[in-house]
Amino acid sequence: MDFAQRLSEERIKKAMDNGAFEGLSGFGKPLPKDDAAHVPEELRMGYRIMKNAGFAGEETALKKELMTVKELLRSSIDGEERKKLSLICEEKQKR
Repeated sequence: MDFAQRLSEERIKKAMDNGAFEGLSGFGKPLPKDDAAHVPEELRMGYRIMKNAGFAGEETALKKELMTVKELLRSSIDGEERKKLSLICEEKQKR
């Protein structure tokens, strides 16, 4: 552990012992789920920046829809249905 990390840990522990965190909203509750969990770790910061700027919402919705279509395509048995789903999949990837 480096000096800065050790100092931070000591200060946090001291504040906890003094009860500094007890009145905070959400204390003792689990953290909310990370909405960027599906994004590779090395791309998460960029994703969050785009999301905060209002650009990632549409992309995320399209990716979820595309994943659903791909899953349907994998489980499809009917040849004609597979062709339809393949066309939908290709169309969505072009966006």
